[in-house]
Parts: sequence; C-alpha cells; structure tokens
Amino acid sequence: MDNRKVILMIIPGLGQGGAERIYHYMSKAFAEDYRVVEVFFNLDDQVYPIVNKEYYVLNPVRARGIFQKFRNLYHRVAELRRIKKAVKPDFSISQMDGADYINILTRIKTEKVITCIQCTLVNDNSIKGLIGWIRKHIFIRFFYRWPDAIVPVSQEIQKELEDFCGTPSHKFKTIYNFADIAKVHEQMDEPVVPALDKVLSENFSLVTSGRMEEQKNQRFLLQAFKRFVDRKPGVTLFILGDGQLRVPLTAYARTLGLKAYSAADSDNPEGQYDVYFMGFQKNPFKYFSRADWFVFTSLWEGLPLVLVESIACGTPIISTDCKTGPKEILSFNQDPVSIGTAPRYADYGILMPPSDSEPLEQHIELWADALTKLESDATVGAHYRTKQQERLGMFSLEYAVQSWKDLFATLKK
Repeated sequence: MDNRKVILMIIPGLGQGGAERIYHYMSKAFAEDYRVVEVFFNLDDQVYPIVNKEYYVLNPVRARGIFQKFRNLYHRVAELRRIKKAVKPDFSISQMDGADYINILTRIKTEKVITCIQCTLVNDNSIKGLIGWIRKHIFIRFFYRWPDAIVPVSQEIQKELEDFCGTPSHKFKTIYNFADIAKVHEQMDEPVVPALDKVLSENFSLVTSGRMEEQKNQRFLLQAFKRFVDRKPGVTLFILGDGQLRVPLTAYARTLGLKAYSAADSDNPEGQYDVYFMGFQKNPFKYFSRADWFVFTSLWEGLPLVLVESIACGTPIISTDCKTGPKEILSFNQDPVSIGTAPRYADYGILMPPSDSEPLEQHIELWADALTKLESDATVGAHYRTKQQERLGMFSLEYAVQSWKDLFATLKK
C-alpha cells in the first residue's frame, strides 16, 4: 500500500509555454517523494510528456463564446470534484488561473488548496474585452482570496495580488521558477547543423526564445534589430519558438528589408540571413550557449524561465524591465528602469525600459545603441558570463523543491 502523501497537480495542458515546462519539472521532482496524480483540461497541443501513470484528462469541447466558457467551467468543476473524492489528495496544486478557479471551487475537507501563479495577472494586457473584464474583476479579484496558500513566482506578483485582491500576506510564499540546470548543461553542447554552427561562431549573434504572441513583443525586437543591422551588417538574430504570429512576423521581417530564414518553410539554412526563425526547439540550449547575447523584449511575464536557462548556458542577457520577473532575476535594485536611466547595467544583466510606452522611436534607438555597444565591446559580455553564475543557486531545482516541502510542512501543522 502506498502511504505517501498525495499531490494532485492541475493544469490546462502541456503546450510549449514556460508554465507548462515548470509543471513538467515539478511533477517529475515531486514523484520522488510523493504520490503524484495529474489532471489536464486537454492534451491537444501537448509538447511535454506526462510524467506519472496516474492522470486524468477532463477534455471538454473547446469554448466558443462566453456561455460555452461557463458550461466548460461547470463540467470541469463536476469532474474535478469527482476525481478529488476518489484520490483524496493532501495537496492540490493548480497552475494558470483557469485551473486555479476549479481547484478552489472543488475543495474537499482533507486537502490544502494551493495556486501557483506563473504570470502577472494584474498587468496581463491580453485580459481585455467583456470576458477579460469578468475574468479580471470578478474571477481574479474574488477567487485569489480563498486558497490555503498562493505561490507566486516573483515578489512583484505577490505584491500585485495583495493590493488587487486584498489577499492577506500570510497566505503567500514566493518560490522562484527553477531550471533543470543539469539538463541544460547536458544539452547545451549538443551539435547544431554545420551551416548554423558557422553562423553562430563567426557572427555576432543574438538569440531569443518564446511563443510568437503579443506578450513576447517580437515585432518590436525586429524593429530594433533592423536599426542595429543597418549600423552593423553581418550580425544575426535567432528567434526560437512558434505561435499564431509566426507567419506575420516572418513576413514583417522581410518587409523591413531583413533577410529571413524560416525553418517552417525550408530545412536548408545555407546562405546569408539576418534573422533565423527556427520554430519550437526541444533543445533551445544549444542555440543559447552559442549566441553572444540573449535578448528579451516581453511586455509582461511572471518569472521568465528562459532567462534562468540563459544564465545556466553562460549567455549574457539584455532584457526589458517588464512586469514581472526580469528585474528580480537580474538585479538587486528594484527601482523601475526608464528611458532616462537606461540601459541599466545591473548585477547580472542589462535592463531596458518596457517598450510599450511612447515614444516608440526612442525605444528602438535606445536598443540599437545598446546592441551596437555590446557588439563593439566584448568585455561587457565576458563580465556577465562570469558574474551571473553566482545567481544560479536561487533558481535551482533543489532550492525550489525544498521550498515546496517547507510549505507542505507548514500547511499540515
């Protein structure tokens, strides 16, 4: 008989996002000491494997409109309540707010309900329209008062939720996202195809990684990179990731006059290109480790795992100071970065102001100036490659798992 404590882990799916990757790592790590049961809404866009043999797929029909969304919510609540009664979890951990709502609504007496907040909810610009207003001002403001514990991935998210929802501070325990550092080190030296290896080794190369969506702001990155290329011909940008904006972003790069390669259209990267759209990569680290700088232009985040993984690869970072996360990873100074104070050469990387404020042209020029300086002065990158390694301990798997175990012990007292 298995007498281990039971953890029920709930997430909408296992797509290609950072939250899904963290969920995968957590499931694997918890399974060493606990009985882990997993619950998914559906697995339509699955990228990461299911770790544990015990799992359920709720699989409601995809929602079309507000009434279907509420019907799906009712179905998921009924199914999850049935699962909880059968499994009798000690802890139910949900990730992403859709999963958080049904976790809270289906609480049973024997469990402690924990919500893990992977992204800013207060400053998420994708929450808009009538459904967005309901989600933000009714669901988020109401539901996040009721879990037994809330685990945000950054201190800034905790402060946002305390202020916005009125949740008492004693319910929070911030646990930073973590990288599987051993896996990163194992994979970062894997070979890339010779044509791309030549580009990365001979050219000043930038790399970024993330879903191709509004949040990641790759359109702005292309604008800034075009200005940089005009000053320094021969530099290259590798964009890793896929999403709904892949085709329009590839077309936009070409309208800017950039020579763009797309792995979705051709498996032959031979030739001279400015931008390489590489699509989703199971091993992005082999590109991170070979690039000169990791560039990050997101409009909002939680605590971006790719920055931690870039540090693990020894690749220096230049990032927007978006809400939330980059600043907590890269700096001890938590004052906002503005156009007048940028670039900020912080403790573990370079911070730039959020680029969604006017004037856009000034942000483009600021990034072009910063990249031009980094290309001409290799000592800056060398400094950060050495310095940032001392930061890795805060974002290790071991540190995070112990923090979770401490939380479990506190909740069970």
